[in-house]
Amino acid sequence: MKSIFMFVVFCLVMSLSSAEAQIIKDPLRDYYQRGFSHVDFSKGSVPDTEGPSPPVTPQTQIYYFVADFTGDGRNSLFITSEQATLGAHGQYAWSIYCPAASGEYRLVTDFLASGIRGFDYIGYIDEIKRFGIIIGSKYAVAAYYLDHGVLKSQAIDRERRHDNADYFPKYFHAHVPDYHITTIALDQLMRKYAK
Repeated sequence: MKSIFMFVVFCLVMSLSSAEAQIIKDPLRDYYQRGFSHVDFSKGSVPDTEGPSPPVTPQTQIYYFVADFTGDGRNSLFITSEQATLGAHGQYAWSIYCPAASGEYRLVTDFLASGIRGFDYIGYIDEIKRFGIIIGSKYAVAAYYLDHGVLKSQAIDRERRHDNADYFPKYFHAHVPDYHITTIALDQLMRKYAK
């Protein structure tokens, strides 16, 4: 289990260093083009040969929601899909698009792992005195935040289990926060962005 956690951390670090700083007008379109525009359903579903994800079908679900995790009053867009599953532990790789000064967006990461219902907490984090995202795991509680446009992380606890709400009642609750996640099928995106 610890090796899986270390692999996820390694992948996160690699994706943080490779996130592109280009300006993006439509994050949903960008997500579709990077992950699905090459898919050809003329012979049926397309198997995932590189990971644990189910085959890609026209009904493959894309999930997204908006939230202000930078504290500037502007919403970032968080996107994942059934194809972004990281295995049997219910984790998915989320892409995060943050507003740029121009009013458009920048992709800040392609790989921040969390469940399909979103993150444990998004908002002001007392321990680091800034806005960000809290992710709890079996081995640590970590804060992720933007620093001059770069996503960074900081462990805020390495001893207590994340599921012990007595230590972090602000971040961990009996119920996952409701991020009002929108679900859209891949075939809808294909019709919208096929050109």
